[in-house]
Amino acid sequence: MPHGQRDWSNIGAEKTVHGLMDVGELAARLGSPVTFNREGYVLLMDTFEYGHGRWSLNGIDPYEAEISAEWSRYGAYSLKFSVAADAGKYALMDSTFPYPVAGKYGVEFSTRIDTHISLIHVDLRFYDGVVRQKYLFYLYPIDENLYIWDRDKAYTVIVDPLPISAEGQLWHTIKVVVDMENQYFQRMIVDNMEYDLSDYRPTLFSTTVAPYASIRLQFYGHGSGAGTAYVDDVILTQNEP
Repeated sequence: MPHGQRDWSNIGAEKTVHGLMDVGELAARLGSPVTFNREGYVLLMDTFEYGHGRWSLNGIDPYEAEISAEWSRYGAYSLKFSVAADAGKYALMDSTFPYPVAGKYGVEFSTRIDTHISLIHVDLRFYDGVVRQKYLFYLYPIDENLYIWDRDKAYTVIVDPLPISAEGQLWHTIKVVVDMENQYFQRMIVDNMEYDLSDYRPTLFSTTVAPYASIRLQFYGHGSGAGTAYVDDVILTQNEP
């Protein structure tokens, strides 16, 4: 039987239950992976419980990419990347989707890395048939830096230091939000920290390809040893505030 608030009221607790106003909270209680940040409307979410069919996996050999039951943030599985002991080697996942209605879009994912992942690269692109917008984010776990690529300022440091631990069983959740309608970076969330990026602009290129958009997550190795990264709960949102 459905439950809600008393008639004409949004307050008041019963003896064993309390009124529930936030449907996002209801979804979380029913097992949704959208629990870290509930802003925006979900367009896509993937917990890798059914494989990686919507993602193209690639890299520079030697690398491995596979569904793994070793670690997960939600459910039983995650996507595991293994990269060589070389800062020039990487493994990546990317996906394309139809060109969306203009607005603010977010990409959230959770990752667990070891001490030999030198760079987490987030690449979000929008092709409208005439112009390609490219939003690039660079997180350096070892050096503890966050950079973006701005169309005027080029390679720009945003946060120093940016603590991302590779110890224990810790999962980090990262979310980027961009305004593709007005062509601005918007914000980035790394665990409990939020960074305002609204002063920065994406790079633009001429294009004649049919309209579409794409997400890419890329993990680079390090010369000190082979690296391993796990990815879980990838969420694409629209109508971000």
